[in-house]
Amino acid sequence: MTKPVRFALLGLGQPHMEPYTETLLHLPETEVVAAYDWPMQARPQTLPESLAGMPIYTDVEALLDEVKPEAVLVCLPGKLVPGIVELAAARGIHVMAEKPCAVSAAAWLPAQRAIEASGIQFATGYVRHFSPAFVMMRQLVAEGIIGDLLAAETSFLTSTVKSRNPNHWFFMKEMNGGGILSWLGCHFIDVFRFVSGAEAVEVSAMLETRSPFDIDVEDFASLSIRYDNRMIATLHTGYVGGNRLDIGFQGSLGSFRISNNEFELQVTSSHPSWATAPSRTFTFDKGTPPPGYAGAIGVETIQRFINAFRAGGPPAFMPDDALRVLEVIDAAHQSSAEGRAIKIDHQGS
Repeated sequence: MTKPVRFALLGLGQPHMEPYTETLLHLPETEVVAAYDWPMQARPQTLPESLAGMPIYTDVEALLDEVKPEAVLVCLPGKLVPGIVELAAARGIHVMAEKPCAVSAAAWLPAQRAIEASGIQFATGYVRHFSPAFVMMRQLVAEGIIGDLLAAETSFLTSTVKSRNPNHWFFMKEMNGGGILSWLGCHFIDVFRFVSGAEAVEVSAMLETRSPFDIDVEDFASLSIRYDNRMIATLHTGYVGGNRLDIGFQGSLGSFRISNNEFELQVTSSHPSWATAPSRTFTFDKGTPPPGYAGAIGVETIQRFINAFRAGGPPAFMPDDALRVLEVIDAAHQSSAEGRAIKIDHQGS
């Protein structure tokens, strides 16, 4: 790599844009050259002093045509993301877009087709694809260490709607498609697929809005998801105050467990190769986290994205990574509204 990758920031003021900007500024292989300031952002973004002279646009197409960035980092409502992806793809500009990437699977499909037709590289915010604990789980599943997958579960409870600003577009169905499933629950829907390698085929869900604020999306959700390997996963998530995370996978030969600390993985296995130590705990060194979004994992996510188009490395993500999560979210909304299990008719590639 001889010159830094020229990035444009699309969507100042979104909560993750500031730490993502820190990550880009920390990396010697990236350069931030311009930004698009969407007028409906809930709060202004404080840009670092090093970007004080950077051009700020109010028109995305003008930015893309005049600045000609090599890549864009998109932190905008799901309603806007597919159209921006299409604009970038038509110009051969690579796209990293914060999840969920669209308000629905159907809304994402034109962007997916544009990515595939243009040959640009795509990445999104499912950074656990590069977390050592989740990578190890995926590898151990592939090796058969916990046998046939039977069940998976995640319980993720977090802070309140009030603390996250009920006026933000995160809580507007028109702008983002849903509530906690579209903003946070999507991470764990992705984890079920990433670790297991299986595809969701049926969803049964109950969604509720318990917040006293005037929002039109769910702030609490409980899902049961059946996969094509016959695994059944459950997701229990809500804006209820406090923070708690428990993730587990159960197989015919053993289990995985992560509780709060995502850098510690507990594994039990009756696989013959584990006979001398059937219960093991793996602790992954955080080191000194670099500044920015998700520390070292965020850095690796962006570096993998860059390596895919600069050095011909494997894609960091595929467009299907966004699509399959959106399909589950769509099915969860339909299931809750109709009071029945919904089968998923997979689209795309």
